[in-house]
Amino acid sequence: MSEFVTFLTDDYKVLQDDDGYLFSADSVLLANLAKIGKDDTVLDLGSGSGVMSILVSVKKGAKKVVGVEIDSCTAEMSRRSVKMNHLDDKIQIVTGDVKDVKALLTAGSFDKAICNPPYFGGDDGLEKTSQRAVARKQGDCTLNDFVFAASYALKNGGDFFIVYKADRLVELITTLHKNGLEPKHITYVYPKLSKGVDTVIISAKKGGKLGLQSSTLILMDEEGKYTEKVKELYR
Repeated sequence: MSEFVTFLTDDYKVLQDDDGYLFSADSVLLANLAKIGKDDTVLDLGSGSGVMSILVSVKKGAKKVVGVEIDSCTAEMSRRSVKMNHLDDKIQIVTGDVKDVKALLTAGSFDKAICNPPYFGGDDGLEKTSQRAVARKQGDCTLNDFVFAASYALKNGGDFFIVYKADRLVELITTLHKNGLEPKHITYVYPKLSKGVDTVIISAKKGGKLGLQSSTLILMDEEGKYTEKVKELYR
């Protein structure tokens, strides 16, 4: 186990572990694009190192954030990150499985929910019991488990923000509908325009009416430099 510190902003940082799954740009993009206000209570499902919990707390000013993380070592590390950033009064990390959401959380108690779920299936060479494998693979926990947990915990009219692989968009929209979450906006994320869409970020409203809008986000130009839009998000 080899921990190191990664700065999220000039003033805030997070602990990561070389043996665990390191957070990606997906989490940072989701936290920055999610429409979260200062009066919102936010649920972070599969919170991992706590990067999204910390970002929505310090950049969005969320009133309260609760992260749910299944791996006890990762959850404890994220608690130390919260303490390191003096955010103990705003962020709570709960060790638990999203499948046990009814035992962990009160129904309809959150204004917003965020999630960067595992979406890698099959065999990619990772040891099945490693922290990295747990973080990257669905294993016994499915996309539906995460979406159901969000729907259960959200107030009626609450918003769910999730990032997922673009080639599984149909599965994601179908799962959202099944759990009473109406997709309202899709952001198509391109690493580079020439490479095509890689991931999507969807906002969905619990009990929302029909009506879907979309936008695109290109991360880098063809020379590998971040676009102005991305630079704005990271400020």
